[in-house]
Amino acid sequence: MSSVQQSKVFDKNSLDNLRNLVKRDAEGYRHEFQLQYKHYEATRDIFLLQPSKNSKEFADLVMFIAQVSHCYPEECKAFRGELMDLLEKHATTLDAMLRRSLVQALILVRNRGLLTAQQLLPLLFKLFRCQDKLLRKQIFNHIVADLQRSNAKHRDDKLNRKIQNFLYSIVGEDNELSAKKSLCVLTQMYHRRIWSDANTVNVVANAVFHKSPRITVAALKFFMGHDDVDSDVESDEETNMELVSREDVYKAFHKGTKSTKKKKQAKLKRAQLAMKKLQKHHMDKGKSYSFTAIQLLHDPQGFGERLFSKLNKTNERWETKLLMMSVISRVIGVHQLLILSYYSFLQKYLQPHQREVTQVLSALIQATHNLVPDDVLAPVLRQLCNYFINDKSRPEAMVVGLKTVREMCVRQPLIMTPDLLQDLAQYKKYREKGVSMAARSLIGLFRIISPKMLHKKDRGKGAAASEQEVEAYGAFKPATGVDGIELLQNPPSDSEEYGSEMSDSDDEDHPQEASSQEEDEAEEQEMGEMSMKQLKKLAAKTSKKEEEEEEDWDAGILQQEDFERIKELKQRQLMKDVMRKYGLKEDSVAFSHTLEEAERILDQSKIVSDRKVDANELEYTKRYTKTKEERLQSVLAGREGRGEFGAAAGRRKSKTGGLSNNEKKKKKFMPLAARVKQAKNRQRTRGMKRLQGKHKNR
Repeated sequence: MSSVQQSKVFDKNSLDNLRNLVKRDAEGYRHEFQLQYKHYEATRDIFLLQPSKNSKEFADLVMFIAQVSHCYPEECKAFRGELMDLLEKHATTLDAMLRRSLVQALILVRNRGLLTAQQLLPLLFKLFRCQDKLLRKQIFNHIVADLQRSNAKHRDDKLNRKIQNFLYSIVGEDNELSAKKSLCVLTQMYHRRIWSDANTVNVVANAVFHKSPRITVAALKFFMGHDDVDSDVESDEETNMELVSREDVYKAFHKGTKSTKKKKQAKLKRAQLAMKKLQKHHMDKGKSYSFTAIQLLHDPQGFGERLFSKLNKTNERWETKLLMMSVISRVIGVHQLLILSYYSFLQKYLQPHQREVTQVLSALIQATHNLVPDDVLAPVLRQLCNYFINDKSRPEAMVVGLKTVREMCVRQPLIMTPDLLQDLAQYKKYREKGVSMAARSLIGLFRIISPKMLHKKDRGKGAAASEQEVEAYGAFKPATGVDGIELLQNPPSDSEEYGSEMSDSDDEDHPQEASSQEEDEAEEQEMGEMSMKQLKKLAAKTSKKEEEEEEDWDAGILQQEDFERIKELKQRQLMKDVMRKYGLKEDSVAFSHTLEEAERILDQSKIVSDRKVDANELEYTKRYTKTKEERLQSVLAGREGRGEFGAAAGRRKSKTGGLSNNEKKKKKFMPLAARVKQAKNRQRTRGMKRLQGKHKNR
């Protein structure tokens, strides 16, 4: 072997140069590649004698062969198998840097298509057990990216089924690291809408009952809607985020040529959009109102009962118990389950001094729905009122209690009695504004659902004519057709729909009608110019279209426009009812605000048991008055950039505009006689002032 060939074998720069040459002309450099491959085999045999020793030369040769393996697939057949055997046998004893290099080489071979995912995944999940955080992150990112790339163009169901079955078996293992990482892969695939099926959700549901508390918490966070189920993995947006500084903005608009400015401005715009997206993600985190994962559970009743049994027996920390309570409450609310002993379990935590009591109260609200018997919730409501809503409680606790009572009554109004409601309504005149507003909100709720339970003075206008009452427990009215179809079949006239009749007037008063009439005349003129044959075709088309519409109507087929029309007519009908209730006239100023209240009533009439309850909304955020130092800081901040106070003469001197009329009069040119007369008048005035001064002194 010549000295030149030896330098190519041992020098990393030579390996990089040879790699580029091989990619350009693989056949021309086949002999050089064979020399390097023989040197790799010799180095591998020496390395296997001491696997724990770090060998940079061996790592460089492995990376070189992995990068050019697609150029010589026949020669590199045994290469990938040797690397996999090496990692499987000596994974725990290898040096950390060398181990990551070997894994990266296998990833390159997989990206070249020389290795299938089914062959590589079992080894990678075994490597998750190594105590190397960087290695676990590297493997996790590759698995997620590989699966996403495999399903980018079209869904590969065959590959997905095989990998899913493999991951399902790994999640149930006792090894915590492998099970945790496989669970993270499943949740990431679900959040990226690649594996959004029911099987994935139910495998995660089984992971809730794993022996490891960390896996249990990760699975519970998945059902809570959290993306950060693994602390080792950071989101791509946060890792690749670049903060935008003032210097970057200045350089983008004031430095460089025209073309470089455009590039900088485009990059700046991308960074700003990414920052806005990340801020919105953090603001909306955990506030999604759709529980699609919970809705895909195969046996929600069994899941809820098993998790509640685990909650009763667990000795985990308080945060884990809160997660369990939240998940149980969401499952109960979404599927309207009956786990009656769960409410008595929550009752023992209903204390104002309880740690994170608003989280417990939000779980209680979420678990309340109209199928829960009122006698089950009555003790809970009684304890809530006794401990939170009384004259000895702090205003913060009273506000939390009143808000919780209102949210529970929205979901199950039967738990409220007239006597209790009238007692709570008296807090509308409490000295603390937050308490009074919470009590008024409760009164406003029962003005809508059952005004008869309130005192006559609290019912508001139009309540005497209202016959709205709370339905009895278990009352159910089956739907016999589309809700609101009668409004579509018998639509109100224009006068009824908009609240006023339009009187006939001339075309000058109604230019829109005049323009529509002109258009009709133009259409008639066009039809007059058409031939008889064209008229027959047009008549046949219109009659056929009308027949199809009549057939669809008779068959009960409604279009999307029909449903939108039904919604609009419902809002109009509710608007009339609200106006009639409050005694508003059709031409009053409040006419425009009634539509908003009608939409609010429509929203409240929907099922609210599947909505998420934010614990922060139950808290009382009191606005305290500013201190003297805070007021002084605001005053000084308002003076920044403002001119200083001074005399009017100084402001006139600094004036840059023209002269005033008095100044012009003083500088006006006058004849000599007029100037002499003016001087005599000034002299006479001064003399009179002197005489007056002498008389005063005497």
